[in-house]
Amino acid sequence: MPGPPGIGSLPKNAKEPGGLSQILPPCPIHLQPAFATLGFGPGRFPHVEHACARVLSMPFFPEMTYEQVRYAGRQLADVSGGA
Repeated sequence: MPGPPGIGSLPKNAKEPGGLSQILPPCPIHLQPAFATLGFGPGRFPHVEHACARVLSMPFFPEMTYEQVRYAGRQLADVSGGA
């Protein structure tokens, strides 16, 4: 399922120096190699596949300073073409 415009370019841009460290989840858990033996192929869990194609997890945690949160937000805006 295609994601919103710009989401497809985020993983590549996010790994550039000064960018976000990683985009999560990389793919639905049932499609990851570690779970391949369970036999759940694409389409088995359409809601989670839909969400993974559209949801972006940001690297926020309680100890972050306001400046760090603003920096992460600016990085996301830069790589997604947002304001």
